[in-house]
Amino acid sequence: MKYLPLLLSLMALMMSFDVAAQDDLAAKMKKEGVVPGAIYQKGKKTEGYIKTITYRSDNGEYTSPWAYQDDFKFIEAEKFLKKDKVKNKDFEKYGPKDIDGYDYEDLTYVSAKYSDMTAVGTNMIARTRFFRKIKDGKVTIYHYYSAPPPVTSGDYDYTPHLTPQPVYRIGDKGKLTLVADMKVEEELKDCPDVVEQYKSGAYDVIGGDKKDKGTLARLANKTNDIREKIHLKVIEDYNEKCQ
Repeated sequence: MKYLPLLLSLMALMMSFDVAAQDDLAAKMKKEGVVPGAIYQKGKKTEGYIKTITYRSDNGEYTSPWAYQDDFKFIEAEKFLKKDKVKNKDFEKYGPKDIDGYDYEDLTYVSAKYSDMTAVGTNMIARTRFFRKIKDGKVTIYHYYSAPPPVTSGDYDYTPHLTPQPVYRIGDKGKLTLVADMKVEEELKDCPDVVEQYKSGAYDVIGGDKKDKGTLARLANKTNDIREKIHLKVIEDYNEKCQ
């Protein structure tokens, strides 16, 4: 027992060193503009730090979620911790054709090919991008963000680009498609219960609790925004019942 005070003192000292080290790391991350992350390549996970990307305009500052769909700068943890000052050349740039995916803090992105048919111009051409994974399952939900024009004025409003388009795919290698465009009866036919409920209008957002729906309710449930909400409910139910 005579060594207990000494042991407690040593433990307290070690804890104080640990807290100080964490504070130093947090300060260094803030200074260098990075967040913790990891990249995945051929089944291998490499932990490190990812450079944040921020857009600024007269209307505010945005974390630009669309920017992380193309490429990002990454530095391995060991390299970051060893260097007193991190330079731009110390970072490696990775795009969706270079790796299988990556983690950005608590967010997960995967590499996949997608054609944005809601856009005009080159975005309609299928391209490999990173997509933020939202819900995992037999049908997985991802978020896609439309990018602003490459050249914008100082007062350009980035707000509309902060709203994601939900896309999905069945399995790990399936084609990415807008949730609103899902052909429920065809694509989810292996789960008859869900398909029958869908056909009966059980997932309808407007008038879903009524057996007899008016014409306006039926039309409203067919609009793109409402159809997206319905399909998200269908996918959630499908993933729970038909794994």
